[in-house]
Amino acid sequence: MLTTMTNENDIAVDVCAFALPREYCDARRASDPAWKAPANRLLTDMDLRLVANPPMSQEIIACPGAAAAPTVAEAAAANAGLKRMVSDDPEMFQGAIAAAPLKDIAQAVHVLRADVAASDLLLGVGLPAVFEGTPISDERFEPLFAAAEQVQRPVWLLAGKNATSSDAAGEGGNAAAKVLASLVSSGCFQRHPRLLLIVHGALADGPTATAAALAPLGDSLPAGLFLDTAGADAGAIEGAAGVFGAAHLLFGTGLPADGVAHESDGPDCDEAVLALARLDAAGLSEGNRHAVRCGNWEALVSCLPIDMPKTRLVDEDEAGDSGNDETGGAGD
Repeated sequence: MLTTMTNENDIAVDVCAFALPREYCDARRASDPAWKAPANRLLTDMDLRLVANPPMSQEIIACPGAAAAPTVAEAAAANAGLKRMVSDDPEMFQGAIAAAPLKDIAQAVHVLRADVAASDLLLGVGLPAVFEGTPISDERFEPLFAAAEQVQRPVWLLAGKNATSSDAAGEGGNAAAKVLASLVSSGCFQRHPRLLLIVHGALADGPTATAAALAPLGDSLPAGLFLDTAGADAGAIEGAAGVFGAAHLLFGTGLPADGVAHESDGPDCDEAVLALARLDAAGLSEGNRHAVRCGNWEALVSCLPIDMPKTRLVDEDEAGDSGNDETGGAGD
């Protein structure tokens, strides 16, 4: 049996995975009775999820679709459900990515300032590449980046089928590169030099498009800019480390994939394990591999105003011998 305890953390941390809280499903059906939840069992079956996770790993979870167009009620339900899931399974989930009700920008800012800033479970906020046809770099969304910088919480830019509106769904790394280019041209990084930004899916098509999007920033990227490895093969990860530096990379999967057709015997439980294997197969030094696997995330978390101990998964017998048991997933 596994537990969590305070210690140096050498486990893999998947900085962008997806899970579907029942609270969000109830809220969506209340506003749209015809809505159907994604069928992938890995989104809802936590016993199956535990089997599917790579050994010695934890996840940061977002609600699939909740970054696209949630109402105030839907965002609140998604965030309440995500916090419950992290509290219920701290061995599997280290924290969650909050949804913001982008139909009401003032309320979305309130979520950041009041809900996320006061939580040890909601680590930051997820924003889509495009919202109802408008790029997230548009000035109407500027208050969200300002608030995130002020409360010292990361923004996840979520591109892909799990995360975004239909405007960007299916574009993968291209959507991530496009939104990065628009943020660069808008001067976002100059206005918010302390912004923490995690770009999901930016390496899915290799580093070339993302490098072109970031080229106007020069040779030195903002210290708080990170790209996750979701969808990237070993060659793309190795290439990205050479182009951007391993210090700007975080291990992430975007799994389980929303809407992916599976065989009749159920979801493919090897996807997350294979994603981690691709990172391990990349031609990185041991130090750089460790940095991408977990070290960069631990450094980022150490800068956040939250009470979350560094953790690693250990055998229950070892935890008993240490006399230093501490359950992960601090409550609000």
